[in-house]
Amino acid sequence: MPGKLRFLKRLTEWPCYGSPEYTFSDVEAATSAAIRSMGYMEIYDAKLRREAETRERVMLALLQARYDGSEASAAIEPIVEYEPVYARPFAPASAPAPADVQFALFG
Repeated sequence: MPGKLRFLKRLTEWPCYGSPEYTFSDVEAATSAAIRSMGYMEIYDAKLRREAETRERVMLALLQARYDGSEASAAIEPIVEYEPVYARPFAPASAPAPADVQFALFG
């Protein structure tokens, strides 16, 4: 999962070299702008941090139960399921209006 976040960061920081006539630099620039505009990197980063904290708290509770003799199940909080993040529709500048385009990453 951290690899996906690295991919998103590199995708949004890449300078998109080339001419749209010969490369997909216009598509790269539109994709990068869409990811930045919806704040997906920050959302995904927060999700990864929550998941890591949950794993660490479970491990802590299990280790405390093993070495302190305490009840492990009482110390483990239930994992909270979060709603999926959906991107809003956007129309690329080169597409005729109205364009029905959806942008989704790692849904």
